[in-house]
Amino acid sequence: MQQPHIIFIITDQQRADTVGAWGYPHMVTPAMDRLAAEGLSFRSAFCPGATCVASRAAIFTGMYPHTTGVYSFDPWAGHRNWVQDLADAGYWCVNIGKMHLTPRDEKAGFHERTIVENPTNKTHDNGGADDDWGRFLTLHGQERPNDRHLTDPQWHEKHQGVPWHLEERFHSDVFIGDAAVSWIRAHRGDRPLFLQVGFTGPHEPWDPLPRHLDLYSGRPLPPAVWR
Repeated sequence: MQQPHIIFIITDQQRADTVGAWGYPHMVTPAMDRLAAEGLSFRSAFCPGATCVASRAAIFTGMYPHTTGVYSFDPWAGHRNWVQDLADAGYWCVNIGKMHLTPRDEKAGFHERTIVENPTNKTHDNGGADDDWGRFLTLHGQERPNDRHLTDPQWHEKHQGVPWHLEERFHSDVFIGDAAVSWIRAHRGDRPLFLQVGFTGPHEPWDPLPRHLDLYSGRPLPPAVWR
């Protein structure tokens, strides 16, 4: 039997009540709705960790946080993970986007990585301006938004949510999606592909593209869960 290609997409810090197909009609999520309609939805699934790093470590190692010892922003690449198993089974393993490894450049079983970490990170150790998205911005003469916010007195207000102000292609999630599509189209290898696509959103900063924000103009929304 031929080994299938595998694409594993992860969004960051996304609640279950933000998917329209799961009974939340105020949400406009056509791509996710299509995936839910054409595939399977595991509605009883839950995040095994309270932080994104703990959850990622659990997902990729198959172990709970109390076994990995990863509860917060702790290193976890020392544990065996199933990406390494896929590589051993002949897969060409590629990560595009967020993996939240420490050190950031760990391979963790991947043959190739296009690294994009939290847009809010302000130090190189935690993924700052020298990740692949930051280099893309620099190459095109753009300033990484969080670096600009270091000296922006309105940073805290903007942290609460403002529309994206640069060209769409410079948004971190657009960059990740475009890079993933380009990689798939260019793949001509004779090995099966495992592609992990890690979007940084909807984790803060909440910086929606204006055209996405416009989808909710005049749309009734439920009260905020927390204020």
